[in-house]
Amino acid sequence: MRLIITRHGETQGNVKQVLADIHDLLTPNGIRQAEKVAHRLKNEKINAIFSSPIKRAEETARIIAIGHPKAKFIIVDELKEMELGSYLNKGFHEVDWELMPKDVENKTSLFLRAEIIVERALKEYPNGTVL
Repeated sequence: MRLIITRHGETQGNVKQVLADIHDLLTPNGIRQAEKVAHRLKNEKINAIFSSPIKRAEETARIIAIGHPKAKFIIVDELKEMELGSYLNKGFHEVDWELMPKDVENKTSLFLRAEIIVERALKEYPNGTVL
């Protein structure tokens, strides 16, 4: 399997440098960024596109998917962003990732979710390309 990993385009939270909630959408620049990634990937044979259900990620993935109409589009809950708890809406420089409060998802949980997705992609598309 070939795995291509992308991140969503720029959001207002990115511009403000805060850990934004799930409703933070792409900025016009973020849409342009997604379109650039779509252009870069236009000649790739992508079999499946796995996306977070978070709107900024799904919007980015759907922009890329326009150039890959045969790719299966799959919304995957395990690709949701880290549960931020009390870190939500704090500035990037206000948080301590080494001493996270108990209400913030721990790294082990985050890595386990990532492992589930990689294993699923490998099982379903062993000879394919997955975004």
